Amino acid sequence: MESVDTNYRKAAEVINGADILLFAAGAGFSADSGLPVYNQVGTEEAYQKLGVDYQDLCDPYWLEEDPELFYGFWGHSINLYRQAEPHYGYQILKKWSQRLSAKNCLSIKPGEKEAIVRKRIPGTSSETVSFKPFFIYTSNVDAHFQRMFDESEIYEIHGNVETWQCSGHARSSQSACPRLYALPKSLRFDVNTERMMADTTEITNRLQCDCQQMLRPNVLMFHDNQWIPNEHAEENYTQWEAAVEKFLQENPTSRFVVVEIGCGTRIPSVRKESEMVVSDSFLKCERRRQVQLVRINPEFPSSKNAIINDNGLLISIQNSACASLQLIDELIDAINVE
Repeated sequence: MESVDTNYRKAAEVINGADILLFAAGAGFSADSGLPVYNQVGTEEAYQKLGVDYQDLCDPYWLEEDPELFYGFWGHSINLYRQAEPHYGYQILKKWSQRLSAKNCLSIKPGEKEAIVRKRIPGTSSETVSFKPFFIYTSNVDAHFQRMFDESEIYEIHGNVETWQCSGHARSSQSACPRLYALPKSLRFDVNTERMMADTTEITNRLQCDCQQMLRPNVLMFHDNQWIPNEHAEENYTQWEAAVEKFLQENPTSRFVVVEIGCGTRIPSVRKESEMVVSDSFLKCERRRQVQLVRINPEFPSSKNAIINDNGLLISIQNSACASLQLIDELIDAINVE
């Protein structure tokens, strides 16, 4: 491996030496499973003829205006997600997380775990919050991480397509019911791929809320005022991050690495979170070199964050997700053999 780029070696060294890892994943991470990224969604000829693109289609407006189009778009996407197998990169992240869990480094003093939780969520049991030395923060809605990790270890910031909710009724200003539904595993959407329209006969019977309104994916769409956010998962992540910062402050030799994979600039939510976590942790740890950002992205590997750039907190790898993770993992294995 003499010709391996220096940044791959740096990434392997910091990840191998990390006490805590945050995996931040965007659409580019799912791409290696054969799934489309944002600029590839909604490009089918049928949509071009209708003059609509991804941003137009990903809108709850269509459920009332044209249910066949709405369920055609989401049904086709869900069929793809369910058919696709998570790529090998998921197994690598699982391997790294298991190694960290074996180290059991994120130790919280007796009673402190409960105190942190109660301070933020009065009356909440600490059992609802993950204090494992790793976490997954993702904008991907395909639910593939749930095939490899426990739900308590994941925050899907835009929801996922396996969970559905009441759609409410925009025209009558009826709010969505708070209940969530698991999409039946046996349900496959009948979509005419030439027209990208769904047969709604079966859907109308099977995807209906108890209040008689139609169900929709529990996914944050554009112009969406009915989405039901997963507040439990958000609090879980927030509490985990608070525990990490406390651990870093009390253990100056500990190391925290954010591994950001496939997060572009079109919808930069995860990218911004990665940079904020790294820069905030750096400042709260009195500028000690306890935190590092490893950014894997074939198109946008750099950063505009002054704190990150000025203090050398970024390791950039300009390549696809799975190929990069495989090479880094091989280098980590080599380090541990030496």
